[in-house]
Amino acid sequence: GSCGGGGLGRVQQTEEHVRRLGATHNIRVEVCHLEGGDALWMAKRRHGGGGAGGGDGNGNGDGDGDGNYVLDLVIERKRLDDLISSIRDDRYRQQKFFLKRSGIRQLAYLVEGDFRALDQWGTNEATIKAIKSATVQTEIFDGFQVFRSMDLKETFDLFGRLTVAVAERYARLTSADSAATAAADAEARGGNGGGSANGGGNRSGGGGGGSQSAYPPAQHPEPLVPPTLAEYNLKVKNAKRSLSTLKTVWGTMLMQVNGLGPEMAQAIIDTYPTPGSLNAAYAQRGGGKPAADLLAGLHTSRTHTVGKVVSERVFTSLFGHMLTPLAR
Repeated sequence: GSCGGGGLGRVQQTEEHVRRLGATHNIRVEVCHLEGGDALWMAKRRHGGGGAGGGDGNGNGDGDGDGNYVLDLVIERKRLDDLISSIRDDRYRQQKFFLKRSGIRQLAYLVEGDFRALDQWGTNEATIKAIKSATVQTEIFDGFQVFRSMDLKETFDLFGRLTVAVAERYARLTSADSAATAAADAEARGGNGGGSANGGGNRSGGGGGGSQSAYPPAQHPEPLVPPTLAEYNLKVKNAKRSLSTLKTVWGTMLMQVNGLGPEMAQAIIDTYPTPGSLNAAYAQRGGGKPAADLLAGLHTSRTHTVGKVVSERVFTSLFGHMLTPLAR
C-alpha cells in the first residue's frame, strides 16, 4: 500500500482523492504522519500486523508493526507556489538533505502545477528561472527523479501508476529476500543492466515495460533491510534534531551565505568543525586570494566541490575578510 503524508494537502481535501485513487487502481491508500517526504510505499504482513498510519498516526501505533516495511521510494511533492516560497527560505534544499539521510535509496521530487500559469500570476523572470534551475539541480546534481503533474488529480494518478510498478517489483518477495534482491540488482547493473534477478524484480526490469521507467533500479548496491515506518520517521527526526547541535549551529551560519546549501555546509563542517578552526586555516594561508580559495576544492560529493565563488563568499561575507587592501 501507499502512504501519504500531511504535505499532500488538508485531510478534508485529500480524502476524496484517496478514495478515488483506491477505487481506480484497487490499492490500499492511507494518510499518515511522515517526518520527511509526502508519499512513500510499504509492504505489509499478509497475516497479522496493522497498517501504517494506525495507532496515533505519528509513527507510534499498532500500524507501525515490525512487519510493515517502507519500500525504496519516497516522493517530496511541491506545488509551484510552495516551491517558490521554499526556494526563498531554502526549505527545499534542507528537505532534500534530510531525505538523503532517511535510508531510502530511490528519492523523487514531484513539481505540481502549470508552468504557463506563472505568467498569469505575475511571477517575475528571475523567480521563473530560479524554479527551473531548482528542478534541474534536484535531478542532475542531487540525484532525485523529477516528476511533473498539472494538478492534484494528476498527482494521484501518478501515485497509482507508481504503486502498480512498485507492486510488480516486490509482490513475490518476502522479508528474507531483501539482501538477495539488492545483490541481484547490483550484479545486474554491473553486467547487462537488466532488472532484478529475484522474484517480482524480473517483471519490472523487462524491455519496454512501463514500470521500468516509472521505478528504476536502486542506485546504491548496499543490501539494506527495509525500515519500518517508525524507523524511517525516527531516522528523519534524528537528522532534524541534529540542527540543534553545535556543529549544526555552525552549519546554519554557513547556510546564510548565498548559494551555500546543507551539503556544502556539511562538507565544510567535517573539515573545519568550528568557525575558529576555519579562521585559523585562513590565517595559515596568509589571507588574501589563497585564503579566499581555501574551500574551493572541498568535495561535497564524488563529482562536486564547493567552488571558488562560494568559497570567496564565505571568506568575505561571513568572516569579514577583505580580498584587497583598503584604498588610502
